[in-house]
Amino acid sequence: MSQGNWQPLLEFQSRTSAEIVRGLLEAADVPTYLSAGGLAAGLEADFRLSVPPSLAHRARWILATSDFSESELNYLATGEFEPIS
Repeated sequence: MSQGNWQPLLEFQSRTSAEIVRGLLEAADVPTYLSAGGLAAGLEADFRLSVPPSLAHRARWILATSDFSESELNYLATGEFEPIS
């Protein structure tokens, strides 16, 4: 599948976080494409995880029903903890 045939799903600040979510989706038979957005101080930054458009709804459903809480997914995507209320 060419790069143009992918729909962006999530962006992450670290490759490790992106790979965790990527593994969850691929274990559920959703193919993924991971791209790095650029360089920051010599390191790759802003990783974009994409899926085939026909499986985007399934991917969102998998993430919504996973064992990850919303705050854990937010942390994986942004690297920031949500304040405790």
